[in-house]
Amino acid sequence: YPLYLLYSLVVFLPSLTVSVRRFHDIGKSGWWILVAYVPTILSSVCQGYDVLVIYLLSILSFVLIIALIIFLLTKSQKGENEYGPMPE
Repeated sequence: YPLYLLYSLVVFLPSLTVSVRRFHDIGKSGWWILVAYVPTILSSVCQGYDVLVIYLLSILSFVLIIALIIFLLTKSQKGENEYGPMPE
């Protein structure tokens, strides 16, 4: 178990930084990545609630993850944006 936690941390941090850089390439804030985690956090807080609430949060999470994937697949902005020049 400790080895798994170490591996998760080692993989999570580089993927987070690459995702933030990708959002900056398309002219969006890196904070958009947290959007996918909001329903997950809410569902853990709402564990004692009705199954319908958990179901709706799961659907919301799925929709937000699809939106983030679309953002990540968007072409970069040409030239310079507020986050700096386009990488070469």
